Amino acid sequence: MPETLHPIVFVALCFLTLHYVRGDKCDVENQECVTSAIRRIYPYIISGNASLGVDSSDPIIKDKIVANLPTMNYTVTNSHMHGMSNCEVMEARFRVVDQVWHLYLLCPLLILKMHYHFDGYVAAERFLGEGESQIKFETYHISLNGGLHKEKRVDGKEYIKLINFAITRLEVTGKVSFEFNNLFYDDQERSKKMNKFVNDHWQEFNSQAQLPGMYGLMGVLVDHFNQCLDRVAVDEVLSKV
Repeated sequence: MPETLHPIVFVALCFLTLHYVRGDKCDVENQECVTSAIRRIYPYIISGNASLGVDSSDPIIKDKIVANLPTMNYTVTNSHMHGMSNCEVMEARFRVVDQVWHLYLLCPLLILKMHYHFDGYVAAERFLGEGESQIKFETYHISLNGGLHKEKRVDGKEYIKLINFAITRLEVTGKVSFEFNNLFYDDQERSKKMNKFVNDHWQEFNSQAQLPGMYGLMGVLVDHFNQCLDRVAVDEVLSKV
């Protein structure tokens, strides 16, 4: 975790991109410079700052996610995803003029703990249960794109907000490990067999189930970024820290 920063410094560092690197302001067209700037400040954004009302994103906490998919329905509650502070910013764009932003994260290990209720099929096998679970994602690639909204406030300054984000890449190049308690409502034999089955078929299960859950969790992350953006005017983003 990064060292504690003075609130004024943290507010400046909240800003995703247009910061000075080696004393020079990043040209918004220079993706390498912008990516380096965000990579440098990303740990401070993820750690949050309670005195400024900026929530921590490690873990990301989501109260409830509901998914109705072709082969399964699920509801997960009390979700906690750990490991965001270890993700690396691989690519970033943040362009006020074009009103677009992009962020590509590579996360070596994310651990999702939650209460689940599943009802459906995995590779034609019945999947049913409700209880506590843990999912480990090894080497997770996450890309987000979105738009920007800019507004001028009563202080005469312009502020921006990240809006309408989409997940453009969600890929595990390591593996996913699942552990579900109380599958088939504590039928121990069926539960053990199904846990083995979903782990043996993790690619198929993960591809079926991951998108709604990750949209819910990434929505929280974007909200936390906006907590930073709400406190810094666009002109101040362009000034030297």
